[in-house]
Amino acid sequence: MKKILLLPLAFLIICKIQAQISKIKQVVIVPCKSGTLIIDGVAFGTITADDANRQTLTFGEHYLQLKTGNDKINLTVTIDENTKNILKLGCESPSEITGIRLINKQLSLSGLLSDDMEDNIIGLDKDDNLIINAAVINKKGSATIFITEVNKGNEIYRKQDFKVLENEKISITSKGIYKISIYTEALFGKDAILTIDRVPSKTSNPKFNTTPKRIYDTSYVEVLKTTAMVYSVGNLEHQNKTAISINLPANTSYWTYWIGVDQEAQDKLKNFMKDLSPVISVFSSNPLVLYGMKLIPSLPIMNTTASINYKFMNTQNGRYFVNGLAYSYYKFKHADNISTDYSLIKGTLPDLVLAMQNESSLIGHNVEIRVVAFIIKSRLILEESE
Repeated sequence: MKKILLLPLAFLIICKIQAQISKIKQVVIVPCKSGTLIIDGVAFGTITADDANRQTLTFGEHYLQLKTGNDKINLTVTIDENTKNILKLGCESPSEITGIRLINKQLSLSGLLSDDMEDNIIGLDKDDNLIINAAVINKKGSATIFITEVNKGNEIYRKQDFKVLENEKISITSKGIYKISIYTEALFGKDAILTIDRVPSKTSNPKFNTTPKRIYDTSYVEVLKTTAMVYSVGNLEHQNKTAISINLPANTSYWTYWIGVDQEAQDKLKNFMKDLSPVISVFSSNPLVLYGMKLIPSLPIMNTTASINYKFMNTQNGRYFVNGLAYSYYKFKHADNISTDYSLIKGTLPDLVLAMQNESSLIGHNVEIRVVAFIIKSRLILEESE
């Protein structure tokens, strides 16, 4: 009976031991002298001064030793979540600098085969100090780190081709948003460890928010407002097809269009604004703008049909269409026998044509086409805390 009772207890003890063992942390050991590295009595070979040596250590106390000729340099360290990623061995102890940890990560820098760069965006107050600790983990290779002020575009700090940075101090002269970038010029990339601490200025708000907020600004431009006569099939002087170019700005995020056939549909759009709330009308007198800004759910539409068909295509296919040749068109929106139609289309096209065709044998139609493009730009701001 005692054996049966002891089994669950033994199982719990084993699980606890395994849980403790499973907690590990990667650290970089940087010696200030060359010698043999010994960890917990096990030799790890010869290491060179200022080279970064990556080691994986379990949580708990560890005994580090560096043998350099007749000298032995000893260090006892406790590994846990708060242990620094970089351990200096055989160096003069620098004065301890404490700050607020902003960044603590291991990086895989892509190298010259890629244009990727590790960027970190933070907000800083005037007279703050940044403390940088960084190391390239690989035995051979180096990295470059630099800091720019995002809104002004000026570079305030750069350290070229470093292997190890310890407590590098950068003074911040103006409140703003800063980008910390790090890269390597090694061909196949390198691994690195980076920690950034902020030492707030004495006058800084204790609730200062170092995480910038991204906001979005939407602007618009009316790119087309025109009317076109689309003649009937039986017209002897004009063909029943027409193609109209739409020049969307290159940075268009999305666009709206409205097509109205004949006077009744066009008058319906003009009178549409009269029925809207004066509060909404303050934003714009153009209903396509209000629809694109999601201030109104829809645009006016006729319940009758006409003989107008339309498609969107590029300029070359627009020529094929007008000349009765085989053509292709964009599939995102098209319709047949419309009196009115509208839509909101995401994205932009550098070459866009609206192609219309009249299927009526005798009746030509006067068609109004309106297009508004919307441009969304993002920017970073500092959120002020009270």
